[in-house]
Amino acid sequence: MEHPTVSVAESVTGGLLMGLIVGTPDSGSWFQGGVVPYQSRFKMTLLGVEPGPVVNARTARQMANGVREMFGTDIGISTTGVAGPESIENQEVGTVFTGWSTSDGTEVIHLDLNGDPDQIRSEAVSLTYRRLIQLRSSDPAAGSATSD
Repeated sequence: MEHPTVSVAESVTGGLLMGLIVGTPDSGSWFQGGVVPYQSRFKMTLLGVEPGPVVNARTARQMANGVREMFGTDIGISTTGVAGPESIENQEVGTVFTGWSTSDGTEVIHLDLNGDPDQIRSEAVSLTYRRLIQLRSSDPAAGSATSD
């Protein structure tokens, strides 16, 4: 992909990733848009996420696929997780899943982050953004993340 288009579905990061993306020079030529389905029911109705727990690799995968399909982009990215202050769905605070959907398939990256809710969201956005820049620049290191 020479100039891949991107769309984003954010839950745990609440739109912070999209805010960072739109501040990137020339983002208007490749960033198509995104959604923040914070409530589980909107993950299901907007993005086709199957009912059940939503802090897991399955949900991140389905969110990334759903937003890629919704916007017709080359890359669909998702974030779901627990920023705190309390654990949910038997997942500890700092558990974050990011999904990456392309025509080559979908991968999920599982992050275990530390800090308060703002620090967790900020670190999740930073790591996800760096991975996006690698993918968009066709950096060979971009393929080194592990799938979940």
